[in-house]
Amino acid sequence: MEKNILVVGADLGHSGAKVQWTTNRAAGRRNQFIIPTVVVPAFAIANDESARRAEKETVNVNGRDYFVGRTAMTQSPQEDYSGKEKNWITDGVIHDAMLCGVMKKVMEAYTEANLPLLDKVIVVLGLPTDYYSAQRESLRDHAFKLLRNMLIDGTELQIGIKAQSESPIY
Repeated sequence: MEKNILVVGADLGHSGAKVQWTTNRAAGRRNQFIIPTVVVPAFAIANDESARRAEKETVNVNGRDYFVGRTAMTQSPQEDYSGKEKNWITDGVIHDAMLCGVMKKVMEAYTEANLPLLDKVIVVLGLPTDYYSAQRESLRDHAFKLLRNMLIDGTELQIGIKAQSESPIY
């Protein structure tokens, strides 16, 4: 029996997370989206409709909820966007929240497409060339720990790290 495999390529950049994903059940169809790189701590939203929309872009990192992307932009009076730090991959929660936001959006789209339960998920992430040698293994390990919790038990997870510009191609 053929396994159900999902492949996600993501370049989590300072301006946005550029993502492509596909599955072996979609006959070569690729899906793509961009999430603006904006992360703010989540809070209760009084308006029910806004709160429902925000739920789609709310992620939990280390026990704390964060808004990501457009929800973070509209729910916060931020003057400067997140992710501008030179070495933001290892400096705090922003990269983690964006990675979780990407995976959440992909998994919701996969589920909405009524595709079968997954046997394996392959995630390929980009890493800037300046940090590639020094951070490749630590990013792989860290991403695995973050994303493992977002998958159903028994789903195999594989993380690949490529040069940032190459990751969406893979």
